[in-house]
Amino acid sequence: MNSLRKNQYYSYQQLDEGLYQFQLKALKNGMIPIVSAITRPVEDDMHLLLGFGHNELALGVAGIHGETAAIRSMGRIESG
Repeated sequence: MNSLRKNQYYSYQQLDEGLYQFQLKALKNGMIPIVSAITRPVEDDMHLLLGFGHNELALGVAGIHGETAAIRSMGRIESG
């Protein structure tokens, strides 16, 4: 089960483990297991998770790679 949530703070180790679990979930669901995360480093070696996603080619959505899915999951942000 994936425990990652957008707009939460994680250590590098927590991100690594959470993204690995997300990758396994994508693989189990027949997806190409390429995942991506977008984070913002903050103090004390923590990262704010802005978005994450996986390749969606197996869903029939051409052009949605891990990075694109991560960006899409971010939604609109005030600064950009």
